[in-house]
Order: sequence, then C-alpha cells, then structure tokens
Amino acid sequence: MLFSALTILLPLSSARQLLLEELGRRQRPAYQTCKAESRTGYIKNTAGQYLTCTNESCRWESFEQTETSLFHQENSEPPRKNGRERRRTESIFEIYTPAGGSTGQCLNVYQKSWGSPPTLRMADCKLRGSRHWNLCGGYLVTDRNKCVQSNAQVARCDQSHEVVTMEAPKCIITSTTIDNLKCLSPITGGGCAATGFDAGSMAGASSQSDCDACYAAKGSSQQCSFTFAYTTTNTITNTWSHSYTWQLGVSFQLSENFVFGGGASGSATEGLTFSFSSTLTSGKSTTKTTTMQDSTGCDVTLPAGVRESATANYLVGTIHADFNATVTRHYTCNTGAKKQKSYVDTMTLTITNVPTQRIVGSCTTRARSCNNKLASRLESLL
Repeated sequence: MLFSALTILLPLSSARQLLLEELGRRQRPAYQTCKAESRTGYIKNTAGQYLTCTNESCRWESFEQTETSLFHQENSEPPRKNGRERRRTESIFEIYTPAGGSTGQCLNVYQKSWGSPPTLRMADCKLRGSRHWNLCGGYLVTDRNKCVQSNAQVARCDQSHEVVTMEAPKCIITSTTIDNLKCLSPITGGGCAATGFDAGSMAGASSQSDCDACYAAKGSSQQCSFTFAYTTTNTITNTWSHSYTWQLGVSFQLSENFVFGGGASGSATEGLTFSFSSTLTSGKSTTKTTTMQDSTGCDVTLPAGVRESATANYLVGTIHADFNATVTRHYTCNTGAKKQKSYVDTMTLTITNVPTQRIVGSCTTRARSCNNKLASRLESLL
C-alpha cells in the first residue's frame, strides 16, 4: 500500500511544483520578464541625462563626448548542463570608453559596509554585483528587484525607479566641405596641365574679316593674317574617387587655366589652352560657352585689286584634369556630440567640346568681289 501511495503522490507533487512555477512566472513583475539583449549604447534618463561611471561612483550627467560612458549589454547566464535554453534575463553591462574601446570593466553594484545603501560604480565584470543586470521596460534592474534611481543609487523597484532607455550612438552627416583643391599637374607660373585629351569632332570657323587689297597701288601686294573665332558649349563634370563623399551636396570654387601639349610636334592637339572659372556642385554637371580665337594659323599675300576670305577647321575634344583636395565630413550625433572626419580625396574634372587653337590641315581662302564692295560703298554715300 505504501508503494502504491508513493507512485500516486509523486506525479501529483511534480504537477503541483510545475503549477507553482507557472503561477510564479505569471506573477513576475514586468521588469523581470525581458530576455537579455546584445546591444551597445548610452543609458539615458527622461531628463536627457546619461549614466556616467568611474571606479568610485556613477552619476547622471549631460552628455560629454570625452566622459559619458558607453555600455555594451551582453547575456551573462552560463548555459545549462542539460542543454536546455535559459530564460536569459540577466546580463552584464560592459563599459566602453567614449572612443568605443573596452575598459574591461562593467556596471557594478556594491555596499561599502554592512547596512550601507547599495552604490553604483565601474568594477571588474567577474564580480557578483556586475553579472545580474537587465534593462527591461524602462527599469535598469539588478538582483531581480533593485533598480537604479534618479540619484544614480539603487533601491527596491516596487518602491521607485528612474525610467531609462538605451540609446544607440547614431551620427548623421550634416555637411561636407572641400578645401585645398589643387591640380595634380601644376604648371610653373600658374595653371594646370590636362592629363588627357580625347579628340572629338571638327569645328569650322570663318575669318572675322577679309584680306582686302582692292584699292592697293597697282603692282603692289598685301600680306594678311586671318583671325578666326568660334564658339562652343562646354559641359563640365567632376567625379571623385570616393562616391560616399556626396551624401550631401557641396559646392566648391575652381579657377584654372588648363594647358595641354600632348602629341607629336605640329599635331592638332598641341597648344591647347582653356581658361575656366566657376562654382561647381558635386555630382552635377554645369555648362558654359567658350569663344576661341586664333590669329596665327593662316597667312596670305594678295596682289593689288584682290579680296579674299578664309575658312578653317579646328579640332574639338574632351580634356581631363586631376586634382586632390581635403574633404571634411561634419557629423551631428543624437547624443548632442559633433564630430568631423577629414581625408584627402582625388577628383577628375572633365570638360567637353574644348577647341584647340591649331588648324587641322590648312585654311581655305576664297575670292571675294571687289566690285560688290565698291557698290556697297557708293550705295551708302547716296
């Protein structure tokens, strides 16, 4: 009979124990129900102050970039021997330096003497007072029922507590500045040597005036140099080696006289000069109109009584010029901190439709009538 009673009571006792455990779980305070998380951030109260700790004490203070403690929460419960998962409600709060490096110490609660109130500090992570923390529902709790208060001390959670959150450090770029913009191939005396020229189309130009020997003395000759002028529309773009530079657009001033002297002697690409002055916005292109003049490419000698005009073709292409600059990204953080990061970046400026000042081939002259010119003069006198 005794054996039978035991076989009946044992299952009832186990069931009762499970029921009591379940009731205990259901009646658990809210601050004991959260699983421990793995996260990094600042511990902040409703007054906008941050928990800052030393080896002597902790306190609530305004954010200071070089002093405010950065915490890393990590589960501190060892795995069960039977392999069953724990509730993982306890963790450590390892303290990092403001720069993000580990101090090797954790948030710790201790008593200076028997009967004295618990005090917060920064101490070894292996101490008992460092290993039973959690942040749950606005409570920063240790030993299951002791919470951090508004005075940065510890008291029973069911009496009072400071409402806290963990705020991850987030910083956004608020501006980008570009300084010390310098040509990588400077020219002695000023200017920038273009690092490349891509030949494109031909631009035709007519002489700005005729060579006029209509009224020259009989038997004499007249020598002329034709002057050509032609206009192109240039598209200027800039590309940087770091695309992430442009999370915000910036403007920068560039004033250069570009020179290109590539190619064999006498080639159409020699002697290219191009003056440019403008404010550029990163990531966007801009256009400008350029008028090029040439007075050295076409000479003729005319006998008396002759008048001629000239046309010529010029090579138009794209130049490339390389620069470097100090790029500074300015950040504003949700903690109130401001910081910046500077680095040297390279930029390639591309300018299309840049005309050379060399005639391709030779100029072409065409006879013009002196009679038409005389008729026009007489008509203007009447």
